[in-house]
Amino acid sequence: MVLRLAATLKGVDGAGQLLAALLLAVVPPAALTGLANAVLTRDLLGDLDGGIAHRLTQHFATGRGFAVAYLLAHGAVKIALAFALLRGRLAVYPVACVVLAAFIVFEAARAVRTGSVALAVLAVIDVVVVVAVARELVRRPDFRQG
Repeated sequence: MVLRLAATLKGVDGAGQLLAALLLAVVPPAALTGLANAVLTRDLLGDLDGGIAHRLTQHFATGRGFAVAYLLAHGAVKIALAFALLRGRLAVYPVACVVLAAFIVFEAARAVRTGSVALAVLAVIDVVVVVAVARELVRRPDFRQG
């Protein structure tokens, strides 16, 4: 049950990341910065001269190529793994754990280096999914027999 929910959420999250990557790839940086400024100013942070607001809006102008590549790769892998896990493909369970572990290491390292709360949250979510996948794997009778 937990694995199904985690895999479904990962698939939905992966689809969202693919959509975000596509939008980021086609929407001009000025439009993204304008949207970020409007949302941050009106809804979240107030004055754009503040440190957090400045960092977030500046992020849309820089690091765009990395963000698109990361979101595309992460989203596609999540969707593929979620689909395979939901289909009960036993061979994919260890692969999912290894791939997600690699994403966790990358996300955690980049979160520490950049101070990204979003990457830290993604890393925590990936840890929960890895634990759910590993637990399900060892519970499967066909795994224990082999």
